[in-house]
Amino acid sequence: MKIVGSSYCCAQNEEEEWYMWGNGALGLFRYPTRMSFLKGAKEVELGLNFGTYQKEDKLYAWGDNRWGELCLTEDFKDYPT
Repeated sequence: MKIVGSSYCCAQNEEEEWYMWGNGALGLFRYPTRMSFLKGAKEVELGLNFGTYQKEDKLYAWGDNRWGELCLTEDFKDYPT
């Protein structure tokens, strides 16, 4: 089992399924919830309000983008997320 996290956690079980749970912000993830989009992920890392994962040699990110961590502004248009 692999666990990473900050105000929420993510763990991988023996069947390579990923689950998330945490502080319940917005009513989300108060209890372990299976994250099907992470199936096949090689690495998962969690920040304060964002996360990243590697799958099939690509890097993906999700989060609130409060500080530009998802690179969605024009400043980062040449860097796919």
